Amino acid sequence: MADISNRTLAILVGVAIIISVVGIFVAQKGAVTVTGMASGTGVANLTITSFASINVSGNIEFGEGAVYLNSTYAEMDSSDGTVCDDTATCEDVTGGAGPRGGNWTFQVQNILVENNGNENVSLETESSAVASSMIGGTGAVLNYTISDNVEATSCDGGVKNGSASQAWGTAATKEIACNNLLSEDANDILNLTILVRVPVDASPGVKTTTITFTGTAI
Repeated sequence: MADISNRTLAILVGVAIIISVVGIFVAQKGAVTVTGMASGTGVANLTITSFASINVSGNIEFGEGAVYLNSTYAEMDSSDGTVCDDTATCEDVTGGAGPRGGNWTFQVQNILVENNGNENVSLETESSAVASSMIGGTGAVLNYTISDNVEATSCDGGVKNGSASQAWGTAATKEIACNNLLSEDANDILNLTILVRVPVDASPGVKTTTITFTGTAI
């Protein structure tokens, strides 16, 4: 074989380099194969704070009146607008039987307690006075009734004494009215009504008590 000159060898090396470069270029221009994948996540956060809150609305006004002298007392119930005498005979003051007990005239009234927070609450009630200190006389009565007849089952487990009328035991002393007043919009209202018995020997004057409700988150 004849010896290859330096010029010829340089040309062949150049051709080989060009071929290699072209081969690399073709490989780069060919189909691209994905061999991995990148991913990421994002997070959206919010915090709902819990709060206990109750709203109390309404007042009970029995108005002016006197016990009839032929009666021992007059008994009035704000839940049904009746005046009763000592024989337990009642007059519907909106248009019922004849005079009974006393000459008060009033309408059905109540006090509403609404849980307007987002936590269930234990509800307590207290009166600034009891029957003897508010009304006076012989056999005075100051009773209250808690019910959930405005929005049924608002008090989970039932209201105290099953909606029966009951007296405040001691002035300015909290008593449980409902162990679990719900916060659901459709079931979050309790109703309080008052029954008073005014003895014939009670002294004249304005008789007032302040009723306070306290809700504690549970």
